[in-house]
Amino acid sequence: MKAENLQAPEMTEAQQAVASIVSRARAAQRIIANYSQDQIDELVAAVGWAILEPSRNKELAELAVHDTGLGVVARQDS
Repeated sequence: MKAENLQAPEMTEAQQAVASIVSRARAAQRIIANYSQDQIDELVAAVGWAILEPSRNKELAELAVHDTGLGVVARQDS
């Protein structure tokens, strides 16, 4: 088979999603490559607080239970 006849297979939707996430992660990595330890500490703390925000926390819990079949998403009293 000649090289000019070879075509890259089309990516599935899942593969495209992963490729997009990897691309964004690499861009973020380039941005923070020269951060000081204090800047990294602040970034990690911000990520942690963002995850703990109640609506995000519930969404992550729902995803985890859905994907693993383990656990129960706690109900919040309204």
